[in-house]
Amino acid sequence: MDQLITIGDAAELIAEGARSAGLDKVSSARSTGEAAKLLGEIAGPGDLVLIKGSRAARTEEVIEKFSSQNSAFLTSP
Repeated sequence: MDQLITIGDAAELIAEGARSAGLDKVSSARSTGEAAKLLGEIAGPGDLVLIKGSRAARTEEVIEKFSSQNSAFLTSP
């Protein structure tokens, strides 16, 4: 894994654990909108991105918001 974005206060423990384990590129977002914005700043064409979360955390909103903000990433040549 190259980078990690966590969402919410509870996930801050995950971010701290990742940093302690040696992962340098860790970001913490307070909301799914903020996570989508960070993803747009980090991801590039051809990158493989794993979105892991629960329906209760509404993680699917990251994909929806990222898609609406970065439509160029999602179009096929």
